[in-house]
Amino acid sequence: MADLLSIGSSAANAFKNAIDVTSNNVANVATEGYNRQRAEIVSNATHALTSSYNGGGSRVESVERIYASYIQTQLVNSYSLKPVMMSNCLWPSRLKGWLRVMMKGFRTL
Repeated sequence: MADLLSIGSSAANAFKNAIDVTSNNVANVATEGYNRQRAEIVSNATHALTSSYNGGGSRVESVERIYASYIQTQLVNSYSLKPVMMSNCLWPSRLKGWLRVMMKGFRTL
């Protein structure tokens, strides 16, 4: 059974963990490639008493990493072969056009 002190204690622990996550974000703000994190705080289940419900406090359910999709895309593109491969994809259409011109020249002969 959760009393007032245990509810307050669980809330204090949950928010201490959330502040730890926030301080980690602040400490790594200048770190290249670091993605910030967020603590998800949820309430614990309530306990039924004879005529009322007693709260169960709160807890940190998970710590999620938040990705900036634009930055992640820029990072992947800068370190990958995607630009080279995309330029290579143009060759089949260029070859097709060149063959069309050559075949047209053979028909006129």
